[in-house]
Amino acid sequence: MTVREMLELLESGKEAQFPLRFVEGMRLSDYLKQLREAPYIRHTLPDDDYATVAQALKLAHPEWVEGWFWPDTWMYTANTSDVAILKRAHQKMVKAVDTVWKGRAEGLPIKIRTNW
Repeated sequence: MTVREMLELLESGKEAQFPLRFVEGMRLSDYLKQLREAPYIRHTLPDDDYATVAQALKLAHPEWVEGWFWPDTWMYTANTSDVAILKRAHQKMVKAVDTVWKGRAEGLPIKIRTNW
């Protein structure tokens, strides 16, 4: 890279992005371990307790935390917090479940609690 290319890159404001893959079927404890081990993530969760995660995400029910994170490859920049990544994964899962629920067939004998 030439000096000119370096200056153009700095001027562009582009940031390096890093991938973090949440694999379908893994538990939240696995995701938390990945977050702890991923480079350049700002760690704000004091522990891996599900109640701590629920509190950080402002979820009403800590016992419902497991299974509420969308599996995907999440891109992040340096100094992104662990909570920010979890929040994105949780919001995408809530949106997906809501979309499927709204499109369900009428008259099914299924009920859901809506006070997430």
